[in-house]
Amino acid sequence: PDVGILLGDTGQMQFRDNALKISSTIDGQLDIDADTEVEITANTVDLNGALDVSGNVTVGASLQTATIDYTDGDLAITISDGGAVTTSGNLTVGGTISGGNITASSLMANDIATGDDNVTITTSSEKTIAITSGVGAALTLTSGAALNINPATGSAVVLDGTINVDAGVVTGATSITSVTQV
Repeated sequence: PDVGILLGDTGQMQFRDNALKISSTIDGQLDIDADTEVEITANTVDLNGALDVSGNVTVGASLQTATIDYTDGDLAITISDGGAVTTSGNLTVGGTISGGNITASSLMANDIATGDDNVTITTSSEKTIAITSGVGAALTLTSGAALNINPATGSAVVLDGTINVDAGVVTGATSITSVTQV
């Protein structure tokens, strides 16, 4: 008395038919079976423990968590609190990367799959593309062929500071001008 309903090892509570039931198939496990859907209606559903989902997870609003981790063997991706994305493999973007700054400790053309080995950085009108290096650090642009700088007609290429041309001969140039600004 006053303890509750005790069902034996094979006992179960059935609703409507034997496809809707609550039972225990092994010690320590509670089975809730339904042939279509299990609906839990509450302001908060509190699950304490690991959640093992063998099908898809569909969320009607937002999924809020400190991190989202995906691990498949040795490849992993983590989306951290604050939005930082870290991956142990290659990152392939099918659309456009837009927004704030794109920062990488190593960004190489061979790491960017474009289909034709070209990397193009474009911006909307009246925007500037800046490639900078840290204070005291050199900025090196390297090409296996010609390195082309093509400003709009009538626009200047401005190089501030000392300019060194190593082991090269300037040919076909209409002019090279040094301007000292006061």
